[in-house]
Amino acid sequence: MLAVASAPSTAHPVEDPAAQRIARYLEACRDIEVCNGSYLVMRADQVIYRNAIGHASSTGDEPIGPDHAFDIGSISKQFTAAAVMRLVENGRVRLDDRVARYVPSFPYPDITVRHLLTHTSGLPDLIPHYSRRSESVSAPAPVLFRGAVETLADKALPLRFEPGTRHEYSNTGYIVLADVVEIAADVPIAEFLSRTFFVPLGMTRTRLRTPENESSIKPRAYGFATRGDGQRRPMDQIANVYLRGAGGIYSTARDLQIWMRAILEGKAVSASSWKAATTPARLTDGSAVPYGFGLSLKPSKLGTSRVTHGGHWRGFKSDLTLWPTHDAAAVQLTNNGEDDSVEQVRDAVEHILAGGAPSPVLEPAHRALSERLDRDSLQSVEQWLDTELAARPARYDFGEKQVNQLGYHLLKRKMADKAVLVFRANTRAHPASTNTYDSLADAHLAKGDRSQALQALRQILQLDPGSSSAKDRLRSLGEEL
Repeated sequence: MLAVASAPSTAHPVEDPAAQRIARYLEACRDIEVCNGSYLVMRADQVIYRNAIGHASSTGDEPIGPDHAFDIGSISKQFTAAAVMRLVENGRVRLDDRVARYVPSFPYPDITVRHLLTHTSGLPDLIPHYSRRSESVSAPAPVLFRGAVETLADKALPLRFEPGTRHEYSNTGYIVLADVVEIAADVPIAEFLSRTFFVPLGMTRTRLRTPENESSIKPRAYGFATRGDGQRRPMDQIANVYLRGAGGIYSTARDLQIWMRAILEGKAVSASSWKAATTPARLTDGSAVPYGFGLSLKPSKLGTSRVTHGGHWRGFKSDLTLWPTHDAAAVQLTNNGEDDSVEQVRDAVEHILAGGAPSPVLEPAHRALSERLDRDSLQSVEQWLDTELAARPARYDFGEKQVNQLGYHLLKRKMADKAVLVFRANTRAHPASTNTYDSLADAHLAKGDRSQALQALRQILQLDPGSSSAKDRLRSLGEEL
């Protein structure tokens, strides 16, 4: 079984009844230009499916191969957690120690290492701060996501909640954990990860991206996104920004297969550490949280146990999942920022492994909508939208972000009538989203239709009575609240 595997992994995918169904599913996803990346599925310690599909960048000149490395986003958090657990095993760190024991300038005395690992610390979000630094023309030096503790102290930022009382996903917590690792290990975290995990385990194409090693990430996948007009544009790393702790690792599907085996065989961390990492966190009121150390523990849609984590950074989306019930695992690494199918593909693979039929891959609605707006009358497009929004089963995926981007693309081209139609469709597809109504108000104002803009903004207050932005916009339009 995968959980106690000892035999060497197969060099090539083995024959398995599920393999062809997985292949057909991903081919269908590729054909509608959604799936674009590197995919691997294991069952009973054997690779049953491995393939790289699509393009390595926005240009479409280079196909993705099995050795292309991708930014794995927040999957990196489990490597940071594993580094902490290695230090726990070596007696250098204790989970219930206060963070200030290792980082004396840390300004929150009640937060422990365990709080950081389980996203129960209440730390404020520092990503916007680092984003502003990266955009500053007066700061051309690399932004290394160091100094988080000093920033928290200097800004005297309040906690979002008392440590241990809530679970709230926190990139800041894992950025601080990188400081803990570096201080306890007395080496940069990139070096610690390399010499503790990547080199000994044979993960030859895995590294934490730094200014010193970035040029050696070859072959490398580059992130991209699709504009409202259907054209791809680069959406790779922010120049001079190097995330650590919360993300920043590049890897391949093959290397992550090695990682999964090493974890399950006790080669990366001990069996007791793995058990601790996959035990749901407990809040101070005794309630359980379906999250361990850098790992989500929510049951799958089929109700089975699952150990998983996704990643999303710039144009990269990824997923690494273990299904103990099915004795299986899967890796997805994609560089298509418009691909919202990662979770859908993960769930489809589980359905196939369980002998069921997955839901079909949905075609992105914004592409078909854009084509029809270029070709057909507004009345015809409206009729098409009526049909597709009511269709069961659905053929199209009305992704909120993508449809919204199409609307603003039309506004930029001074096509307010078409933009109103697009944004209105988005409110129908996502009626609980205040953002869709805010965008619809923009389009009505661009048309000069103040009354319709006011109606859209009032709808925001119906959904969120406390929305300060909607109230401010209404006041700016002369509305009495």
